[in-house]
Amino acid sequence: MMRRALLPRNLFLIFPKGEQINDAFATLLSWTKPKFDLLVIDSVTTFYHVTPLEKFSAKNRKLGFYLALLRDFAKKAEAPVLLTSHQTFRKVGEDWAKKYSGGRVLDYHSSLVILNSIEDGLINLEIFKGDSRGRVFGVPLSEIDSESF
Repeated sequence: MMRRALLPRNLFLIFPKGEQINDAFATLLSWTKPKFDLLVIDSVTTFYHVTPLEKFSAKNRKLGFYLALLRDFAKKAEAPVLLTSHQTFRKVGEDWAKKYSGGRVLDYHSSLVILNSIEDGLINLEIFKGDSRGRVFGVPLSEIDSESF
């Protein structure tokens, strides 16, 4: 039996590329009466590729600035915001640790962080920050109906 994805009726998706991120956020944050059930921004990684010659600390400050504005905007719109970020790995001693773009800046401005991965035919969702930290949920790929997206 296929599961149908329940998508919000009023979904708004932003996926700026390159220098468009500043324009995209200026437009978004200028809305005086936003009406959406869910805002999705893809992805945090974009902040790190906009100005490749800029120092990493300056990129983190810019990300923090945008996330603070976005948090206030979401409160005004009374709707959740979902920011996507790409999972990365970093060598810690002999082991590899899961990380994600945005790191501590994203942690500070987020109430929930979920890491997702696909392994052995399952989409795994691991709660990385939140009340159920450490819980992992697996959904078989075979049960996802791609026609519902």
